[in-house]
Amino acid sequence: LVNRLVDGGARLILFDVIFADPTNPEDDKLLGDAFQAAGNIILGTTFETAKDPRFTRRVLITPLKALQRSVRAQGLCMITPDYDGVVRRFRLSLGGRETMPLVAYGLMRPGSALSPHLAGLINYAGPARNIDTVSYYQVIDEERPLPKARTRGRIVLVGHMLEASATPQAQADSFYTPFFAGNGQLMAGVEIQGNIINTLLDGSWIREFAAWERSLLLMAVIFLASLALIHLKPISGLIFTVVGLVLITVVSFGLFYLARFWVPPFLMSTGLVVVYSGNVLGHYFVEAREKRWLRHAFSRYVSPSVVEVITTNPERLELGGEELETTVLFADLE
Repeated sequence: LVNRLVDGGARLILFDVIFADPTNPEDDKLLGDAFQAAGNIILGTTFETAKDPRFTRRVLITPLKALQRSVRAQGLCMITPDYDGVVRRFRLSLGGRETMPLVAYGLMRPGSALSPHLAGLINYAGPARNIDTVSYYQVIDEERPLPKARTRGRIVLVGHMLEASATPQAQADSFYTPFFAGNGQLMAGVEIQGNIINTLLDGSWIREFAAWERSLLLMAVIFLASLALIHLKPISGLIFTVVGLVLITVVSFGLFYLARFWVPPFLMSTGLVVVYSGNVLGHYFVEAREKRWLRHAFSRYVSPSVVEVITTNPERLELGGEELETTVLFADLE
């Protein structure tokens, strides 16, 4: 496979495979010689983590020493899903080690450096299998060789692309992406690595606020909304809230599509709705308290019907009263 890819003009060959265990000295030497002759091989490394109630141990798993001496570089080939299991973000270093996409970027763009602390949202080229994919046997088929145009000058990644397997190790390398809801397909870890590399080379990753910046923005939205809603009646407040929700959504997706900057609208929208709900409840309790006070104050002096008019329209209570032309009948029947 390595020899065929080199003959095909592959610029870099990345193995999303951990060659940590020896087979036999002869085969390992043949593979090492092929790596050395190619001169453009990047091998994957990974961390193995063991967690115990009393301690956590993390061990770096690397390729065989003989293979390490034969390759161009090594890089972590670990995928970091979000808390809900969906892979949206990339990190260029983990545990002080550079990831495979960062190593590949450094070799492709030697005059341009990226910070190992850089992180962001992956700008996926599309759903699973959107990146040009070739089966292993198609590369090594002698009778119908793969056209060199498919590999010439390109980065080639080698790895598992199985969504299900009898072995849990193979199945564990398929992940949920933002496209899963649309087509129901998991994406192989090796293809995610390809999307990260493509994102870095294009400079098209989506930036976002840090956690403390998002918290500060959320507090600012809640504070400003509170200042505005406290002076508005419920109906006016509802209009203000709906306009605010539309504005937050438009600005959020506008920044995403035009400036490649993601400001999650959900938290801000939720904060605005919570503030409006609190404002409505506040108005309700204040009005209920005022009505109770008015009933208590006037029920001793005027009829129940007048008390009802006062509590229904408290704004009619003004200094100076109200002049009316009336007829009053006093009757005393014995």
